[in-house]
Amino acid sequence: MQDCEHKFYETNYNTKVCYSCGLEKESALQPTEGYTTNVPLLNGYSRHNRMYMLLKQLFNPRHYGYPNSEVVANVLKHGPFSHGTKLLGWLAKLKVKHKQYQNAHYYFAIASSSYVIPDPPSVNTVLAMERSFHKLEQGFRARNHTYKSFFSYNWLLRKFLEEAKLNYYIQFVKQIKCKKRMKMYETMWEFFTKPPPHLEDNAAIKLGVFRSSQTLLGEPPRNENSNRLGGQLFLDLLARSHHCSLEAVT
Repeated sequence: MQDCEHKFYETNYNTKVCYSCGLEKESALQPTEGYTTNVPLLNGYSRHNRMYMLLKQLFNPRHYGYPNSEVVANVLKHGPFSHGTKLLGWLAKLKVKHKQYQNAHYYFAIASSSYVIPDPPSVNTVLAMERSFHKLEQGFRARNHTYKSFFSYNWLLRKFLEEAKLNYYIQFVKQIKCKKRMKMYETMWEFFTKPPPHLEDNAAIKLGVFRSSQTLLGEPPRNENSNRLGGQLFLDLLARSHHCSLEAVT
């Protein structure tokens, strides 16, 4: 074996073997063609998809989201809770990392065997909330302003629920504590929910254009029966794949 010149060939289990003496050694992981060329591209961060999933986790808590298993164990031990705000207060004191506050409705539901999750809002109501968010996000990117950061998602979610008269769900959304930030978000809301100056009534009248025929740029289609975006469908399928594991916990 010492006189062997060792001509190795690579195996399919990350080793190399000498043709002559049979000496086998470890080798580096060899990427296959499928690994290097066929990996699907990852979707970038999307504000719209984040808000979409927050709505799903709030209205369909047993089918969406990724609740923290350690929080689930503590909830089952210390529940039930009389109100969602009581749960959020208890959760704030719980010494657990990554509490996943967006799953508060799920935690509340599993804490009480008698709690019945209400039917989710109508599809039209949820789509209206998504459109409102889309307009805000488009305005934040397209309009001239001095704001450096986007809205707090919790603040926006509570605002959308209030506007849609879905106050029952507000108890499951954590409220931000900083009054200065709350005031700033109110100002931002007023700014971005109003049309830009060049789309106001006087400009339309001067141009001799009826406002009824105008459509704001960036507004998504209003066809309620249209198919969902591919990214949203993918998120639905991904979230549903975790349904069995969530049911096992409950």
